[in-house]
Amino acid sequence: MNLVYAAPVSCSSFAQRAHHFVAFCNRMSGGRTLWINPYPGRLPRFGDLQRSRPGVYPLIDAAVEILSPPAWCADPIMRPSWLRQVVWKPVLKRIAIFTQEADWMLAIGRPSFLALHLLEQMKCSISCYDAMDDFPEFHRGRAQALNRQIESEIARQVDQIIVSSSALREKFILRGYGAELVRNGFDSRQQALRRITGNELVFGYIGTIGAWFDWALVAQMARVLPEVRFDLVGPVMTPPKVALPANVRCLGECSSEELPDRLQRFTIGIIPFKVSRLTAAVDPIKYYEYRAAGLPVVSTKFGEMCKHSSNPGVYLVDQYTDFRVILKRLEALPPSSSQALEQFRMSNTWQSRFAQSSFLHSWLNGRQNAES
Repeated sequence: MNLVYAAPVSCSSFAQRAHHFVAFCNRMSGGRTLWINPYPGRLPRFGDLQRSRPGVYPLIDAAVEILSPPAWCADPIMRPSWLRQVVWKPVLKRIAIFTQEADWMLAIGRPSFLALHLLEQMKCSISCYDAMDDFPEFHRGRAQALNRQIESEIARQVDQIIVSSSALREKFILRGYGAELVRNGFDSRQQALRRITGNELVFGYIGTIGAWFDWALVAQMARVLPEVRFDLVGPVMTPPKVALPANVRCLGECSSEELPDRLQRFTIGIIPFKVSRLTAAVDPIKYYEYRAAGLPVVSTKFGEMCKHSSNPGVYLVDQYTDFRVILKRLEALPPSSSQALEQFRMSNTWQSRFAQSSFLHSWLNGRQNAES
């Protein structure tokens, strides 16, 4: 069975849940994927021009064909159905050809008019919505209302909703839809790393720095802990509005090949996200990547991190925290035993996550039974 995937992120972005979802489905089904890159869910802003375009991630191979709708269109523009038919004609034609070859599953990774059109107009064998974020919360005003409307229609019509966090599951259940919780994970190819910073203390962050990033808290921690270096690795989409102490370094974006070297220079991994309606639904991949590398984690009190706080090596903080007390606890923390680290790694890979999904398991079993 092949897969048509209305993706939440570009195929050329760094590997996220979407990339691992597709890799799992291709590997387990033996089929191919038509990856449909996302187009804007709102009208463009000047800051969008700053977004970088890293190379195609190695998880995507010859079994994946990439299809890109026109980059200039956005859902607020695509309201008239006749305009969608004209603009999307080449895209719809390619999808129609791809779906003639075999039974296929439609997976939707982000609400959009195009995804809703495929769900309503094209006859797939089975469909699902894999919500990795609370997407309407990325928008404001009319764009947010439109995104909520499209998401509600998709949720009503798909065969299964899969979500990455408890808050997302509760959101859909309260609206009368069933939802299966499949948390995020880490790439099993990531190796457990040895720290190489000597006696230097490094609080490190890897990832996009957007509107959800709490610059004020990072600046506060850095002022209280002048002996600690704060290394922030990733594209800065939302610059700080506060003065940063000298021990905070913004190192910019790095390639996936450079990530292991960056991680092993950290003493502690930090996740300083604002507490908001958006982050309330987030299960950060960074948490799994830091812990799989053997790093303790210091995080704010948002989303799924509140549930992870009972796990060893996790400390939740806010603006009222005594950071010197937290630092003393971190310095006294014994290294993770090799057994505990290996157990964490085995239990939290993307492969193990998706393999535990009852929906995906049922889909794969149904395909195998049909073949036999």
